[in-house]
Amino acid sequence: MSLATRVVDALNEELVARAEEIVKAMRGHAEQAGELSKAQLARAIDVAREARSSRVFSNWLAYQAGRKESGEFWSQRVGDRELVNWVRETLAFIERRVGEEMPSDAEGRREAVTEALVRFLGFLRRALVGRRYLTEGGSRP
Repeated sequence: MSLATRVVDALNEELVARAEEIVKAMRGHAEQAGELSKAQLARAIDVAREARSSRVFSNWLAYQAGRKESGEFWSQRVGDRELVNWVRETLAFIERRVGEEMPSDAEGRREAVTEALVRFLGFLRRALVGRRYLTEGGSRP
């Protein structure tokens, strides 16, 4: 197992917790997001994988937040800030943690940051789909 994989695996619990925290903070907004949210998060995962660059991903994210239709999802208020900022803050957290563990391996850092971001976005998508079970502990209507 590569160092990058070990570093990302060590972040899994924190990334899941962050994703669940975001969805819990969405409250009723998660219901309204519907198919747009699933599509946007699926596309975000694809972009993160393809770009392999935090800066390119952040540029795409800002573009999506600024667009009319996709902006409804990314710029929605979640707690005290917009969703786009939750994602950016998580990306900064990932970069910081990976940088601490892999300070002298630029390519390994890029690989680890990309994989951690993809995992986080996947956890966020799953949490959004399963929001009723996270927030209400209930069953489907």
